[in-house]
Amino acid sequence: MAPDTLARFFARWNQSVKQNPPGFIAKNDTIKAVFDAFRAFYKPLNLAKLGDWEWGNQLNASCRYVVVQNQLSYAVLPTDKFDSFDWQKSRKHSITNFRPPVNLDARKVLYLSTPYAKLLTQFLGAAATKVGAKNMMAPSQPTGQSERRYQLLRPYIPLLHGHWGGYWHLETHPEASYILLNEQLTVAKIDFRVGYQGGEATLVKSGNTWVIKKSEATWIE
Repeated sequence: MAPDTLARFFARWNQSVKQNPPGFIAKNDTIKAVFDAFRAFYKPLNLAKLGDWEWGNQLNASCRYVVVQNQLSYAVLPTDKFDSFDWQKSRKHSITNFRPPVNLDARKVLYLSTPYAKLLTQFLGAAATKVGAKNMMAPSQPTGQSERRYQLLRPYIPLLHGHWGGYWHLETHPEASYILLNEQLTVAKIDFRVGYQGGEATLVKSGNTWVIKKSEATWIE
């Protein structure tokens, strides 16, 4: 695939899938809090603000676009003690076609959608090494045509091959797994992934502004 063809593909994507309209974001206080907290948290070009990561601040460097996730789960708890949340048993909600405003140049933002996700996944394929093929700690790596196609796309979007093989992280990390909010909508906890690691961030609302109070890595694959 020629570079000019790829450039047109991503430019068309940027123009065709836009952020959610203000009416969708502000339809109730809870949804607005989810969008506002995510916006304050989402720092794909400054990952060091969210913790210490194995790739440092370089995971998403040198790419033309970021790809924002298209779904986000959330829950509202009657307490600020978020450790009581049981993901399997607690009530939760999901926002699909999640296309939040983000603090980035709109010309460099792509909002993932189901059609684009399917297209990219089919194009990339699933040829990969087994976990530990090079050494016991080595993650799976794309091979053959999957590797070549990955190299074609990587200058445009910060793709990441799945640690266990056979899948791709299309979303540009940090990818939020879920957001927990207290009943007053003044404190938020975000569970998220960066590369082959994950973390937790706590945000507090001060006036009309959400501020990250704490964020750190808590696990690694």
